[in-house]
Parts: sequence; structure tokens; C-alpha cells
Amino acid sequence: MRARDSSIGIGFALVLIAVGLAMMVFVAVDGNGLNAPLWVVEVALSTFVFAGGSFVARALGWIRFMNICSLSIVYALATPGLWIMLQSGKAQCSGNVGFFTSMLSSLECRIAFGVGGIFTLSYALVMTYFMFRKPHT
Repeated sequence: MRARDSSIGIGFALVLIAVGLAMMVFVAVDGNGLNAPLWVVEVALSTFVFAGGSFVARALGWIRFMNICSLSIVYALATPGLWIMLQSGKAQCSGNVGFFTSMLSSLECRIAFGVGGIFTLSYALVMTYFMFRKPHT
């Protein structure tokens, strides 16, 4: 990678990290109106920080750290869907196809988000296996 490309990548990464951290702080300071527990929102927002960390690591040639950041993004993306599937109480969401929008039942919300969360978690587990398995010698 050329030096200029590397500096642009690091600059963009630092913006991602700053935006992610700023949103995490703002939500922690004033969590009014959240439709999920603070920890779920913070995990979702951490994807920005991990994405920035992945860009920085790539630019610096830190491949293992880049892989860990990328893996963390996938686990973080699985969290909201799994939380919606497993939360106690009634879930509310809307679905749309084209111009048709409707409110979905609690069960439909749990199924839709749960399936997505399970697929994402499964993908993360497969990534983890291949990332940390010992190579054949």
C-alpha cells in the first residue's frame, strides 16, 4: 500500500473511531428514548470503533489485530437480533415490502431478528474457528 493511501485510510479510520466513541458517550450520558438496554446499544455502536480499528490495523500491517477487529464487528452485529429474540416482554417492529408497511406481531419480530442474529452468530463462530485454529503442519 502506498504511503498516501495508508494516511487516507488511517484518517478515515480515526473519523470512524471518533464518531463511534462520541455516539457511545452521548447514549451513555442521555439514554432517553432507547428501545433497548444501554449495553445492547453500546455493543451495536462499537461496530464503528472496531471498523476504524480494523482500518488502522490494515494500514499498519497488523493483520492479527485487523482480524480480531473484523471478528468483533460480526459478533457486535449479531447482538441486537439475538437480544430482540430473547428479550422478555413484547417486541415491536414494522416490516415493509416496497410501499407496503405494517406493524408485525411480537412473534414475527422475534423470528425475523432472531433468524438474522443466529445466522450472524453462526458466521462469527465459523470465522472464529478458522481464525484461531492451528494450521496443519
